[in-house]
Amino acid sequence: YSFTFSDIRQKLDIQIDLRQNNQLVFTSSLSGDCIEFSRRSAAKVIVNYPLAAVKTLPRIYWQAIRLYFQRKLPVFQ
Repeated sequence: YSFTFSDIRQKLDIQIDLRQNNQLVFTSSLSGDCIEFSRRSAAKVIVNYPLAAVKTLPRIYWQAIRLYFQRKLPVFQ
C-alpha cells in the first residue's frame, strides 16, 4: 500500500494505492474541505446528522449477517 496525504490545514486529500508486482491494482481517495473544530461546528454536525453515529454499528452488523448467510465470506474463529 502507498499512502499520500495533503497538508490538511488547507484541504483534506488522501489517496491509497494498492500495488501488486509493481502494478497498480486499486486506488482509493478521500477529499474534502477542512473546517475549524469548535463547539459550534460540532453542534452543527450533531444537529444536521443526529443519528449518523447510532446507525453505524447496526449497518456493520447487517452487512456481516448478509455476507455470512450468502456464504460469500468465510468465518474464522
